[in-house]
Amino acid sequence: MTCETTGAALLDIACETLVEDVLPALGGDARFRALMVASAMRMTQREVEQAPAVARARKAVLDAAAARLAEPVASMQALCVALRAHKLASDETIHLALRTLGAIETSITKPSALSPEDENLVTKVSLAAGDASSWTSGS
Repeated sequence: MTCETTGAALLDIACETLVEDVLPALGGDARFRALMVASAMRMTQREVEQAPAVARARKAVLDAAAARLAEPVASMQALCVALRAHKLASDETIHLALRTLGAIETSITKPSALSPEDENLVTKVSLAAGDASSWTSGS
């Protein structure tokens, strides 16, 4: 039997140890610095856990833009160029895909900033796994 520990799980264990075992013994500036480290560890943990969802969301955005433009959109930078040129104005599919991507990225950096509606988008993406069409269709 092999035990496989993910990077996110290791970060969770390390952060829990820092918060529960080390922080209580610290005071002043050292405590503040350790709290910053714990916060960064939690954010990194969420980033590792959400990496597949971010990749799916970025692909969904680029695929939706490519479908609308009838040409490949190879990068987020190319998408920005198309958006600035107003080539994708009023496209609900692209709007929802971008909002979903933003919600996922916010769930990594500052989950408390998510609205309940955006929390639902993040959950929907997590549950849909590889089926991006189910969460970019607005259903």
